[in-house]
Order: sequence, then C-alpha cells, then structure tokens
Amino acid sequence: MAKTKTSGNDEIDRRNGSQIDDDTRVTIAERLLLMSLSRDEGVPASLPHMAHDVALAGAILIDLEFARRIRIQRGRVELIDWQPTGHGFLDRALQKIHLASDPLELGAWLNLLAEDASDLKHAAFESLTDRGLVAIERRKLVSGFEAHFFPHAKTSGERSLVTRMAHSEALEPQDVLAVCLAEACGLFEAILSDKRRRRLEDRIHQLAATNSVAEAVIESVAAACRAGRRDAAAAAKQTKNGGKTNNWEWRAFWSDRQPVITPGDAAGLDGSAEYKATNVSDRYLLIPERRDNIKLRKNGLEVKELIESYRHYEAFRPKEVLKFPIEAGDLLRIFPRLHGALETVSDEAELEATLAAHGYVPSRIDVEKVRNRIRLVNDVRLEFCEFTVAGGTYWSACVEGPDFGRVRNCVHSINPQAGRVMGYMDFLHRVVSDQ
Repeated sequence: MAKTKTSGNDEIDRRNGSQIDDDTRVTIAERLLLMSLSRDEGVPASLPHMAHDVALAGAILIDLEFARRIRIQRGRVELIDWQPTGHGFLDRALQKIHLASDPLELGAWLNLLAEDASDLKHAAFESLTDRGLVAIERRKLVSGFEAHFFPHAKTSGERSLVTRMAHSEALEPQDVLAVCLAEACGLFEAILSDKRRRRLEDRIHQLAATNSVAEAVIESVAAACRAGRRDAAAAAKQTKNGGKTNNWEWRAFWSDRQPVITPGDAAGLDGSAEYKATNVSDRYLLIPERRDNIKLRKNGLEVKELIESYRHYEAFRPKEVLKFPIEAGDLLRIFPRLHGALETVSDEAELEATLAAHGYVPSRIDVEKVRNRIRLVNDVRLEFCEFTVAGGTYWSACVEGPDFGRVRNCVHSINPQAGRVMGYMDFLHRVVSDQ
C-alpha cells in the first residue's frame, strides 16, 4: 500500500506531539548534534563535503515547519510566522528567512544554512549545556584562541538515541526524523563501528522506510550530499590529471571578543597539535578598487593577485616576491599604469611616490602579527593570528589550500564561532575607513 504524504505539522498533530516552542523539548537538530558527539570527548563528527552541516540545515527547516514558522511546499520555503520559537539557534535561521526578499528553493536554503552551521551549532551546544544534556570543556590554544568541546553530561539521565534504537524502543517522531537525516548524510558510517552498524542496519532502514514526514527535506539532504561527493571526485580527478588549481583562502576576524572554535574529529587539533609561531611586521598598500594582497616586507614587495571569489572564499595566484631595486617591467605586470615610469624603483619611498604619480594613490597600513601556523590534511594550512593595526588588537583565523573543496571542508570541521568573515584586504580597507 502506498504511503500517504503528510506535512510535518499534520503528522505532529496526529501523534499528539508537543510544540517545539516549549524550550524544554530537544529539537530534531539538537538530536542530530547529540548523535554526532563522541560521548566522553565531546567532539562532533566531521563528515566530508559538509554533509553533516547540510543535514543540520535540513533538521532546522523541519523544526521550523513543526513550529509553524515556515511552510515547505512545491520545493519552496515560505515564511508564515517570524515570532521567536524560544530556541536561539532556530531563531537565527528564522530571522535569516524573514530577511530574505523572496521565498527560495529548498536546496538554496539547505546551502545557505549549512554555510552558517558553525554559529548555529555552537548556539545549539550552549542550549544543550544550559539544560544539562552536555557539559562544556574549554581548552586554551594559541594567541587567545579557545577550543570548546561538549561531552555528554554524566548526570543527564538521557539515554542515547542509538542505544534506544538498539533496544528497539518506541521512538518519538522527532527521533525518527533525526535517524532519517543521519542516514541521508552518512553520519552512521562515521559514528558507528562496522559491527554495530551492521547490527542496526535493519532498524535504520525500517525507520527510514516507514517515515512519511518531511520527505522532501530528507530527499533534498540526501541529494545534496551525493552531489557533494560527485563534485569532490571530479575535483580530485582534475587535480590528478594536472588541471589548474588556485590557492584558496578563507578568513574570519574578531575584535570585541577572543575567538572560539568547536573542532570536529577531522580537524586535527587535539592536544598534540604543534604550531609554528612567528612574529611578522607588514606594511600593506591599499589601492582603491583593488583587492589584491600587496605588502612591503623584508626590503621587498610581496603580491598575491586575486583571481576569483566565491561567497567568503578567495582564490589567489601564487605569491610573487620582488626585491628592491625592482625592474619597471616586473612592476608593470602588477601596476599597468606605470608604463613609461622609471627603469627601476630603488626603495619603498620611491615606489609609493611612483604609484601616487600614476594615479594609484595607495594607503599605507602597518600590521604587527603573532602568527601560529599548522599544516592539516590534504595540503591545507591553518593559521591563528593575533595582530595590532591602527591602535587596535584583533584576531584572525585563516584556512588556506590549493583546492576549494578541501579548504571549505576544513573550515566546517574547525567551526569558528561568530567571526566577521571577509578577505584580508576587505578587512584592512574597513579599518582605514573607520579611522
């Protein structure tokens, strides 16, 4: 007999479920996060291709639909009520939907909320901490950075969803949906041993097969995760065949608080992580309408030319280093309007005067840094930095590597919280404009 599709709201009403507005309830998104946490270490599982974050985005949308804040129909997400739900992380997502000018496709919202998953996760973990379901463990890293972990609280009395599945206990509709989303994104492959997964396989499939709630969201999550795997495979094949790769960067900045991260199990930031620390003095040259990274360092000019940007990620050509005196022909590649200028530029003062004379009008800004770097997997590099500029103290995190997908995955396994995400030159331009 064919299943009859019902909306999330109809199904919750039919089973006499409680409203999610009651902040004593554990949301579907929180159940998914609790499943992902190692019980003692409190480290969330990191799935490739942002699969877990896509599933979390799907859980948030289902939670909002159950709370009667949105309606999902014909593949679109429509706002019907933007009053707070009482769950801070859900309300952040709801506000984002409220501010959207038009209803968007379901797939678009999965991507948008997945990109915001770091802040949403941390807010959900804090809520779980407040209710005694997880504890919080803080570890100092370097230069004011702090890592937060959320082991399951010993006194919570909450039996894990996986344990209740193994004992064939009756599950609430929210439990079933969390299981379906975990299956759709491949979470069970990360959190269960092969032996335990085989034991639970029939139970997982039975729950997924009998569920008739929020099928459109679950199917979209599964499709997005499959697409992520295909895109990663295509990128790996291009790299193997010698295809062109750019040097991608992602950066976040903090000014009013010291930064917090919630590293996943794939981040490689356990207690044995060793950082290479260096003190650096740079003088950046900010040129209106250009976002290339141009700075003076160690009696020379260093240039990283911006090739493309995608969301908050930027791709640069390999760094070019020019030592004084610099030949005019070398400068022309970077500053085309210098045609006909001096044959060589002998020092910093002459360079700045020459640029100004040809309409570049650079602004100088000096930056003093304490830089801590570590190499992670797949040629991805992580930098935690504390620096001073224009009399202020700031912190930044940078993830850098030759492949966009690997950089993006690393960002989502580090989970930096509440930073201002932008390119370095955009940040410095903003500092200058605020002076």
